[in-house]
Amino acid sequence: MSLEQALEKSMTNVPECLAVGYLDVETGMLLAETMMPGFSSDVFDTLAGAMTDMLLGDEFARLDNHMAQGDPNEPSESYFQEFLVFNQQYLNVFMRTKQYPNHVVCYICNKLANPGMVLTKSRMDLDTITAAV
Repeated sequence: MSLEQALEKSMTNVPECLAVGYLDVETGMLLAETMMPGFSSDVFDTLAGAMTDMLLGDEFARLDNHMAQGDPNEPSESYFQEFLVFNQQYLNVFMRTKQYPNHVVCYICNKLANPGMVLTKSRMDLDTITAAV
């Protein structure tokens, strides 16, 4: 299955999903995206840059390292794996992949979507998406 096909399948599984993208935050590149008709693709270009700035920025890296202290199981793994961001129109979910820690899957859902279901369904599809890379 191609990455685009995996994203399309995941978009149908995640409730109220309007768009999903696969970002490489190390390079700031959007590797793949799929969205409902009429949804602007410009948003993912902006998100790729914003996620790169956030996850690789000095202050966030310092916080990430501080929070990870005391976790003897995987000290080199990032402490923060998932982010939910709510705004007036959308529920946004950002998830790091396990195989590629600098890759992030981004879901944009209608703000009326149930956050628990969105997170559960997106977690269920993460391995399938990662396998398609």
